Amino acid sequence: MKSIRLRLTLQAVLLFAGGLLTLLLANLFLLEPWYVAGLKGDFERLRAAMVAEARDHPDMATLVSRMKSLAAGTGFRIVVVDREGQVVASSVPEFQAGQRFPLPREELGFFLSHERLIAQGESFFGILEAPPPGQSQIRIMSPLAGALSLEISQPLERLRTGQAMTSRFSLLVGLLVLAFEFALAPFMAGSLLRPILDLSEIAQRVAAADFGARYRHKRRDELGRLGDSLNEMADTLARNIDELRAANAGLAGKIKAQEDFLAGASHELKTPVGLMRGYAEAIKLGIWTTDAERQELADIIMTEADHLDRLVRDLSFIAMAKGAGPSLLPVEADLRELAARALERHVMAAKASGVELRLEGNQPAIARFDPDRILQALDNLLSNALRHAGNKGYVILRVSSVDGLARIEVENSGDPIPEGQLERLFEPFYRIDTARSRRDGGSGLGLALVRAVAEAHGGDCGIANSPVGVRAWIDLPLLPSLGV
Repeated sequence: MKSIRLRLTLQAVLLFAGGLLTLLLANLFLLEPWYVAGLKGDFERLRAAMVAEARDHPDMATLVSRMKSLAAGTGFRIVVVDREGQVVASSVPEFQAGQRFPLPREELGFFLSHERLIAQGESFFGILEAPPPGQSQIRIMSPLAGALSLEISQPLERLRTGQAMTSRFSLLVGLLVLAFEFALAPFMAGSLLRPILDLSEIAQRVAAADFGARYRHKRRDELGRLGDSLNEMADTLARNIDELRAANAGLAGKIKAQEDFLAGASHELKTPVGLMRGYAEAIKLGIWTTDAERQELADIIMTEADHLDRLVRDLSFIAMAKGAGPSLLPVEADLRELAARALERHVMAAKASGVELRLEGNQPAIARFDPDRILQALDNLLSNALRHAGNKGYVILRVSSVDGLARIEVENSGDPIPEGQLERLFEPFYRIDTARSRRDGGSGLGLALVRAVAEAHGGDCGIANSPVGVRAWIDLPLLPSLGV
């Protein structure tokens, strides 16, 4: 593959060489015709002036004087010739009126060859090529008066000598410039190609997913605009890739959550179903000794059936909360009264565990909510708190309102939760200790149900470590007219 630098160098050299050749050919073949065509007007004006002088001053002495005056300093030579080719008047300084001499042989032949045309009253303009070199002339011939003819000429020697010198000089200078250009062209092409090579490298880096590559040249030409476009493309690609990565990460998290949800649901459903099947088979096979044992087996089946029913309803509520939203039966009520009811439901369990249980907050918090669902969420929070408060610990249920929100907070003493696992506690079936059974750690849906209930009411929830344990809360919107 040929280098662009070499191509640019050869193109520049060939372009200059072509221009030099064109200049030399034009100087050789076009300069003289152009020069002669330009002089034709001067010849015509001088011929017209001589015809007017011959008409106004017919005496030869006056005519010679005027001829010399008109030709002085112009390079023209003016002569008056009779029909035999004898010069009877001339503009050369040495000529005196009354002198006569024949035209030189080449000029005489030129005169005689056009004598018939002149005799018809017409003029002729052309070039007389006469040896030796340097004797060629530009001539115009026309009738003057009577049998006399007018000839005006100018030698071509100076033009052709200058033309030859100009051609040689142009060729010499052109060759020197061509050599200089051939030496500098690679460097000039390199300076032009350097930003192109930089752009190519940046494009390759972007193609390799290196979106930090940038075009740094400060140019205002097409390459600068191309570099700006490449930078903009890299920025757009980097932004889109980051968005895709974030979306993929979020999607992966959702897929993982769904997998965990299905695995947890399968595990939680498998346990009661297995117990129910086992005890049902025992009843079917008659494996009992007394009616009391048979009743106990039936009670176990009913208990597991109730647990399975609650589990399915909780799963359904959480699923609806993530979709179109669960159906609620909201009423306007005081959250503090509901909190007091929830507290009473756990007094016996607290005494059995040796845990102090108390309610804080005297101000009412009027909101619109579904009492059964909020009570269910509080039951889950209080159950978790009692389970982790420890012997001789405490659980505090607080109700407060601030900034248009009512907060129900449950705080318990005990060990803190690892910070990295706090947010994941609201995921369905997530347990800090995966080895714990559902008897020790619940079904794993408690906090997930709390979040679903809070969000279904347009509120929020959270959990955090406190200086002496853990606190969890639910925030619900207060009614504007009754908010404290």
